[in-house]
This record gives sequence, structure tokens and C-alpha cells, in this order.
Amino acid sequence: MSKLMKRWLIVVAVVMAGLSINFFSKPPKIGVSPKGYSVAFGHVYFDGELVPKARASLFYYSIMDEYGDYGWDKVNAFYKGQLLPDAYPTGFSVYYYELKQPKGKFTPSAYYKNKNGVFYHGKKLEGADINTFYATEFNQGRSGEYIYRGAQKVEKIDQ
Repeated sequence: MSKLMKRWLIVVAVVMAGLSINFFSKPPKIGVSPKGYSVAFGHVYFDGELVPKARASLFYYSIMDEYGDYGWDKVNAFYKGQLLPDAYPTGFSVYYYELKQPKGKFTPSAYYKNKNGVFYHGKKLEGADINTFYATEFNQGRSGEYIYRGAQKVEKIDQ
């Protein structure tokens, strides 16, 4: 049996055993989901593309959400596979909002918080308090007497 044949048999055996070993210059995409996050061969992928700086052994993401766009490890947080600046995973959580139909169903918004504040797609919301902020729609939220659309504080509500 040739050396090349032996090497491929070892690779096949390792893959079949589910172990992560990198014989390739680029990580293989076998078993990588084309939608959302997946972890394979010691790497993290989003929509089939490699997510740089993500630590596969410590990576968390939601498979329960229709919009499982957020993921995090012990050092970084990600939105759709992109590194979120200043989004430390300490205290990281996504804000949910209640759908109008069906009632009682909640879904993730584009807002998230951590120890540094409230964010919308990586942009920190000016004046938003992590304790009082809540999402009212996918890209709309409220903190105290202010309404936010996207990352913009747009109006003050009379109390």
C-alpha cells in the first residue's frame, strides 16, 4: 500500500471517529451547515464560511432560534459570523421581543447587551441602560423614556 493511500485511510479513520485533525492548509467543509453556525474540525463556520477568531472548543450559539445569528466564546462575541467590537461575552445576552402573531412567542431582536452596555449590530446605544432597555420589535427598543430605532435614539416619551 502506498504512503498516499495510508495517509488517506488515516484521514478517513480520523474523520469517521469524529476527531479534529488538520492535514489541510484550509479547514475542510465536510459536515458544515450552509445555514447558521456550525462547529466542525476544530473550526467555527457561519453560513458555510470560516469565522476567524472563534474558538471552536468554547463556542456557543443557539439552535433553537429562527435567527440564530449570535454566537460567542470566552473571549469574543459574533453576529452573523462577524466579530462584534466591544461585545465581551461576560454578561452577553440577546434581547427578545414578543411577536404580535402568534401571541406568547418570543424571537431574538438585533439588540444585545453585555457588561459594557446595549448594542445594535455592534454599535453602542447612547444613553441606553442595560437594566431598563427592552426590545419592542426586531430593530426597535426602549430604555427609560427613550425609543431607539436601530442604533439611533429617536424620540423621548412623555411619562
